[in-house]
Amino acid sequence: MHYVPLLWQDADVDALSTTLAECAKTAACETTPQACERRGPPARKSEPWYVQSCKDAYQHKKHVSQCPQSTVEQIKVAQTRHDSVTSTAKQIWMQRRHAELVEKSNKNSRHFWKVYRTKKRDSCLVSLPEQKEAFQTL
Repeated sequence: MHYVPLLWQDADVDALSTTLAECAKTAACETTPQACERRGPPARKSEPWYVQSCKDAYQHKKHVSQCPQSTVEQIKVAQTRHDSVTSTAKQIWMQRRHAELVEKSNKNSRHFWKVYRTKKRDSCLVSLPEQKEAFQTL
């Protein structure tokens, strides 16, 4: 422990620095919440096409980028490989999903369109009379 004499009493510098660091971290989290979020795999990890090969490529990229002996070229290769694996996995999943939907529509098209048809929705939440009234007040 380090103590600094003050006029009234001694101050514990270690405790004071810890308290100040926690205060600064709290202030940073309140002003920029994205700075306090844990950085991990991209949000797409919950996507159905983000399979184990994508996770492995991400882990490899993370390992290479954090390794102090890695060169810029190695980091770039790892990033390119991750992007390639991810886009390939997404493309394969999309092709399978498309084939599955086509097969379902060919078997029983009436049931298919009942299930997958999108409903018309009002894109504007404000009704037409309210819009007219708002424009007239302007």
